[in-house]
Amino acid sequence: MAIRTVHSLKYTQLYDKESKKPYFLVKAVVVIQDANTTSLPAYPDEMMTTLRFQVSALPEKSSMNDPIPWLSAILRMSAA
Repeated sequence: MAIRTVHSLKYTQLYDKESKKPYFLVKAVVVIQDANTTSLPAYPDEMMTTLRFQVSALPEKSSMNDPIPWLSAILRMSAA
């Protein structure tokens, strides 16, 4: 699976009172393209989905201009 496009990317910074550290809740609406595409209409080769996750830090602003590599890494880590 690979992220083809990012439709929206939103994040909220929160603060954990127990650990006294900030963290971010991230919500991204993405189109995922399946690497194992078939010609059967019952199995679409891409789908739109919403990713929701929590991270302790966000990448640099320059990386946020093209979030596909960053979100793809998150997706791979969650699949492992």
